[in-house]
Amino acid sequence: FFLDSVCVSAKRAFKEKIYDGKGSLIKIGFGLSAGNAVQGAIGSSKKIDATYISENVDMAETLEGLTKSYNVPLLMSGAFHFLLSGERQMECREVDQLYDNVYGETKTIKIYTWDMDLDNYWEKKTEKMKRAASFYKVKARKSFARRFSVIDPSKTRGNLGSVDLEQNMINNYEGEKLHMNSEEKMEALLTGPYDETEFTKLSKIRDKFDKSFFDEFNNALECYCRQDWRDAKKKFESMISKYDDGPSEYFLQEIMKNDGLPPRDFDGYGSI
Repeated sequence: FFLDSVCVSAKRAFKEKIYDGKGSLIKIGFGLSAGNAVQGAIGSSKKIDATYISENVDMAETLEGLTKSYNVPLLMSGAFHFLLSGERQMECREVDQLYDNVYGETKTIKIYTWDMDLDNYWEKKTEKMKRAASFYKVKARKSFARRFSVIDPSKTRGNLGSVDLEQNMINNYEGEKLHMNSEEKMEALLTGPYDETEFTKLSKIRDKFDKSFFDEFNNALECYCRQDWRDAKKKFESMISKYDDGPSEYFLQEIMKNDGLPPRDFDGYGSI
């Protein structure tokens, strides 16, 4: 129904994203900052919500929005980065340096990300669907076996042989799922498509981020900040070709937007 008014190419692209794409259709960005905040209740006599108010809260919200521009799942402020252990800080990448105007005062901030190659972790949806289907068939067989074991053969009159037992089992289990309690649903979630290799696969999100990755990006960003955009363009294009890097795409778009020439007042800092 919702696709009836969509053109053929857009409809095809949407279906490919659903059935052939990796990961979740919903992408969530996270903005992390640190500092003081005021907690209080805001609302009216009809509805009151607890909330936090401060420039640090605003910064976290701003960073969450910027994840879309830099095409990364997570961005953190320098204040948050400072609180990390030395080992974790070494794993982070400085993405950009920005001017932030807070209550009439201009501050300079650095933003960082902890790179994650989520596509390398996710299996294709079709494979996960096959695993899920296999799981539910097994559960259906067990469910049907329990019910069949209490059937009196003398009352079946041979009718069982004329039906698709496996399809009946699946249908029975699909109906049974609707009546599961919370514990049974949790068991299905934990013992279904999930397997014990999930935690091992989590390490794959960092596989491609070796020393050469960080060195190449830092060199490109250094060229960009010192207004050597010709060399920066080549380096960012190389990063995109090798790593499909989101921040590199952002900087390349900035270069192309200005026809390859830095603005006269450009000093290496962007603005929020």
